[in-house]
Amino acid sequence: MSTLKIFQASKIKGQELEVEAKDVYKRSMKSLGVSLLDSAIVKWGAAAGAAFATGVGGLRVTTGNLPPQHLFVILFLTVECFRPLNDLNRLWHQSFLGFAAARGIFNLLDEPLIVEEKSDSTSKAFNPYLPNLTFKKVTFAYSGGKRPAVKNVSFHIKSGEKVAFVGKSGSGKSTIVQLIMRFFDPQSGTILLNGKDIREYSFQDLRDKIAVVFQDTYLFYGTVSENLKVGNPNATQEELEKAAQLAVAHEFIMELPKGYDTVIGERGVRLSGGQKQRLSIARAFLKDAPLLILDEATSNVDALSEEKIQHALGHLMKNKTTILIAHRLSTIQNADRIFVIDDQELKEEGNHGELLFKKGFYAQLIKAQYE
Repeated sequence: MSTLKIFQASKIKGQELEVEAKDVYKRSMKSLGVSLLDSAIVKWGAAAGAAFATGVGGLRVTTGNLPPQHLFVILFLTVECFRPLNDLNRLWHQSFLGFAAARGIFNLLDEPLIVEEKSDSTSKAFNPYLPNLTFKKVTFAYSGGKRPAVKNVSFHIKSGEKVAFVGKSGSGKSTIVQLIMRFFDPQSGTILLNGKDIREYSFQDLRDKIAVVFQDTYLFYGTVSENLKVGNPNATQEELEKAAQLAVAHEFIMELPKGYDTVIGERGVRLSGGQKQRLSIARAFLKDAPLLILDEATSNVDALSEEKIQHALGHLMKNKTTILIAHRLSTIQNADRIFVIDDQELKEEGNHGELLFKKGFYAQLIKAQYE
């Protein structure tokens, strides 16, 4: 409503809703008319049958061909004879709801899987050590290959290394993260985790070992504790508080009306951007996965919140293989290596100093940020 008011669009949207409401009204009345028509036919038929039986029975009683007590039996049976027809009519209309629901269910079930798990992948154990990751000539495009996202990308991330991916919006950085988590599979090329194709791992084995802090933190309707336990459903209260303290979130949680039992609303509407992000980091602490992915984790927060979040992320990245997706210099300059993505391709690779010395695309990004 605030957006509509600011842009003076309330009247236009109101007119659009009016047109849609009239369309719904017309279709609803047409459907209701058909429903009432066949219901009326059935009920009129039942009433006519009962009236006919009553008339014939009464006539025969007056002529002495039918005892009066038999007429009562006939009238009772007349109503019962038409009861199955009335029930059939009622159930017929109720079945339309089932048909509508079934269409939606079958459309969902018939949707082809984007990524399929191998039947024997569950037996593949995950290497317990810090993972290393390799992309070999990986190419992927959305919409079945129509919209390129990454082209012929190759790189290697060592165990325990902290690397950053930088580049313009839409260059393919977040796509690389989604490929690592197997939300999609590349059209060509191979992704290796600890020397094995990630398609050899089961979804559970793969994703159990990956913790992600996204740019847009999603918090579910429920309490703070319930949202934190997404990272570890079996976590104790002590573990929740420890994770929150490491994420610099315990202080503001305790200031909430019911502390960890406070309901924070759908998408965490009662919290600020920095507070939601710190809860997301606390979830990552609880999961304690060896491969950590930070996808623009500080892009939507103010400077004071960013300082607290950076402090929390510093603790979170210890003893982990870490992948950073970021624009801000403060986030990426301390990375062991930086991969520069442009036009869906890997253009440069090196640490902060090396890339500045090359005076290439990375140097241009840093210069633009300073300016």
